[in-house]
Formats: sequence, structure tokens, C-alpha cells
Amino acid sequence: MDGEHPQINAVLTNRTGPPPFDKPDADITLRSSDHVDFRVRRHILYEASPVFESILSIPPSQEEGSCPVVDLPEDSWTLHTLLLICYPMSRKKRLGHKSLPQLEAAIAAAKKYDMELPLEVLVDELLNSGSRWKSIEIWAVGCRLTLEDVASQAAGWVSMLPLGKPDVRSLGRMEGISAGNYYRLCTTCKKGQLVPTSPLLEPSKKSDQLAGREVDGLAAARPQFRSKMPYPDLECCSADGVVFLVHKCILGMASAVLADRIAAILSPALSQNAGGGASRTSESLTSLSLEEDASVLSEFFSLCYPGEHELSHSPSLCIAVLHAAKKYAATAVEGKAIQHWEVVAKVTSLPAYLVSSRADFRDCARVAARYTLSNPLDNVYHPEMEHSPALAYCHLLAYHENCRTLVKKLIMQAFPDESKTNNEEDEELLRRQRARAERFGTHVTASVVKRAALTKRYTWLYRYVEGRVFKAGIYPTHTPPRSDVCAFEAAMAEGQWDGSSDPFLSSLNRVDAVVCNLTARLDEVALQF
Repeated sequence: MDGEHPQINAVLTNRTGPPPFDKPDADITLRSSDHVDFRVRRHILYEASPVFESILSIPPSQEEGSCPVVDLPEDSWTLHTLLLICYPMSRKKRLGHKSLPQLEAAIAAAKKYDMELPLEVLVDELLNSGSRWKSIEIWAVGCRLTLEDVASQAAGWVSMLPLGKPDVRSLGRMEGISAGNYYRLCTTCKKGQLVPTSPLLEPSKKSDQLAGREVDGLAAARPQFRSKMPYPDLECCSADGVVFLVHKCILGMASAVLADRIAAILSPALSQNAGGGASRTSESLTSLSLEEDASVLSEFFSLCYPGEHELSHSPSLCIAVLHAAKKYAATAVEGKAIQHWEVVAKVTSLPAYLVSSRADFRDCARVAARYTLSNPLDNVYHPEMEHSPALAYCHLLAYHENCRTLVKKLIMQAFPDESKTNNEEDEELLRRQRARAERFGTHVTASVVKRAALTKRYTWLYRYVEGRVFKAGIYPTHTPPRSDVCAFEAAMAEGQWDGSSDPFLSSLNRVDAVVCNLTARLDEVALQF
């Protein structure tokens, strides 16, 4: 086993740590999560860790006939490593061979207990453990443990690898790494920076402020829900103390769960009145407390009532309303919220994808992912990345790449073999014949002129279609291209086709057919989760 230590394995059954942590005159015992006892001297711990000093100031549990015992959540490997560094021993004996997961666990514990020397020694060992061939794994450790120096140095190594972009396959599910971390790593790799010029574990303040104002402004501008119907008979109190005046019948019809909760709070009041208790005045209303915040309830109640309501474009708020609709079994409200999600995803496609993916609303994430195809993701940042897992962002990048690959494949299939000729060779052949004609007074072969012109047209057509697909955008609800933006009109406008009946006409026709069918064909591309 990698990093196996025979002394530790031997003591797992004995419950006593290896030397020098087995001395009977020690004054404190640290017990690991796998029940290995390390007998240490508390003054060494006092000097090594202010956190341990605080912990040991509280009287620990004490077994009869033994020194006090402190139970810790770390395993024996981690405690053994930290204690060896604190004790006056040689570096080789202190560390030995440790795998990356073991080093990560030890560094996390050193940070937790504020142990400066172990942290310094272990970070140096981490950066030297795998050199540059484990750079992506070391970068991941730096992200998870918020070690800026480790993440920056490893990112510089990753940018020097001949892959062009980070290969994260060895990181599995990329737990503990945010989409913002991965975005900044990709940016560093594109720039080829051996030493990153900006922090890798925190966002750019400028981009954070700009994007944050956009989303927060949408959410903050929302007015609180007020029913236009007269005579409300129910007070709904939000988790943050805001009271909404609503109608029992409206909420009861919208949600079976809320109908049961309303009935439950009405029963005691009815029983009290029937028993001769004080009657309710017209000003006293039944009160129902709900677990959602006021912003969520405001949107939720708006969808419960009939009529058109202006709803927020905040993806987080829309997902929270969808979650509330599922929780309260409000089917009609859920349907309206899903319809509104189409609008939200179109306006804020990237944050909408990140929010819905994080909440595991996969259908909503697929809708938002389709809307992100309208623009490239390169150099596009949003603060929501800091709260979203890197794996979701990687899946979106892979989805974009797969869509681009499919579109290019379909476009090339629509072209005849003539479109695949080498334009540079045809231009060179035409140049040579013209030079020969000027020198010897001969004529340029008509076939050469026609071939060069045709190849030039096909080059224009490929660029036209590729630009149209990725610049104009592809939306799932859009209709096929109108006649005024088809390839025929574009070719005539740019002087690429004079209306004659030649093979280029058939190519235009095939390309238009492909473009009209692209949206449907993109349904073949799966989005991973």
C-alpha cells in the first residue's frame, strides 16, 4: 500500500502509538479516530499549536489509571505526521513517504490546529512530492485547502504542459473545487503564465462587482407581493419576518400541502369558538408561518393568484420558487415557474445553468445550457462560479465543444467534394498561368479561372455558415432562418453568386437545409451531470 508505515499498522491492535509516543511518563494522550493512542507532552503541543493549548486548557476525559485522553477526529496517519514534525527529530524520520491524499489530510489538520511549523514543512513536501507531473493534482489540493501559493505554483506548471488546456480526468468529481477556481486555471493556461499574475483562489474584484450588480439589482428591484383581491383572511409569515396578507381559498386551491396546513391551524380555533371561547374579530387573522424567505414567497404567491405578474429574472430566486412549488405540491405554480425559467435562462444563461445544476434541477440546467450556445464561454466570468462546482462548469465546456464538433460535421457533410479543394493551391496555379500569359502572350486556361473562383466561393460559404451559427446563436425556441438571411441572399449581397445555375447553387441549397435543421440535431448532444 502506498505510504504504508509498519509501526502504525502494528499498533492498530495494541492501541498505543509508536515511539516516541509510547512513553508511560507522558502527561496527555491524543486518541485518533481509528483508536490509536499517542502519549505526548502537553508543553510541546502548547508551543506548536495555540488551538491545542486552548483545547488542553479544558479538563479532558480521564481513564482510571492512565493520563488524560483527548479524542480527535483525525486518523492515526495524520496525527503521527503532525506530532513527528513537532518533536525534535530528523526530517527523513519525520515524514518518510507520504501519498498526496495523506499530505492533504495532514495539511488540513495543520491548518485546523494553527500549527505553523508542520504547515510549512508539509507544504514544501507537497510541492516537491510529485514535481510537475502531478501538477493538476497539486493544484486541486491547493484549491481545496485554500492555499494560494500552492495553487499558483501548480497552475504555472499546468500551463507549461503541452496539452493546451488542463486535463482534469485524474480529479474525478473534483470535490471541493469551484467553477471559479477552474475558470482561473484555464485563463492561466491560455496565457501560458509560469507565474500567474493574479490570484487563483479569489475572483477579480472588477468582474465580481459588475456581474454582481447585474443580478443583485434584478432581485432587489422586485416589489413585495400584494394581492389585489379584497378581504384577505390569512397571514403568512416568512422566515425573515415579513407578513403577507393572502386568501385561504387561493392557497388551498394552489397547493394541497398548504391546504392541509391551513386546515390544521383552523381546527383549534373552531373548537375554541364552539366551546364558548372568545369570538374572532374582523381584524384578527389566522397566521401561518412558512420556512421560505420573503423574496421566495412573494414570487410564489404571485404565481398562485390568477392574472399576469411581473416576475424576477434572478436564477437563484426562480430555482427557489421551483423548489417551494415541489415542496408544497403546487403543480400549477410549478408549471408557471418552468415557463418563466425559459425567460430567465435566455436572459442570464450562464448563471442560470450554474444555479440549476447546483440545485440538481437537471431539466432547467439543460434549457439554460442550450441558451449558453448563443455565445462562446471563453473569458466569460460570473460570481455564481464561486459557489458552483467545477465539474458542472467542465460539463458545460464539454457540451459546447461537442455541439461545435457536431455543427462542423454537419456543415462539411453538406458540402460537395469540390468544397474540399485547396484554395491556396488553386490561387497559386492561377497566379502562375497569369504570369506565363503576360510573358509569352498566351491565355489563362478558363478551367483554372473557374476552379479558383469556385473554390473561393466555397471558402466564403464555409465561413459564412460557421459565423452565422456561432455568432447569431442557436436557441431551442427559435424558428428556422428567414428567407432574408438565407445563404442565397448573403451570397448575392457579397458578390459570391450571380444567379447562374452552377454547382455552387446546389451547395447553397444544401447548406440552407442543414442550417434549418441544426437546432433539432443539437438535441442529439447530451449534457452530462
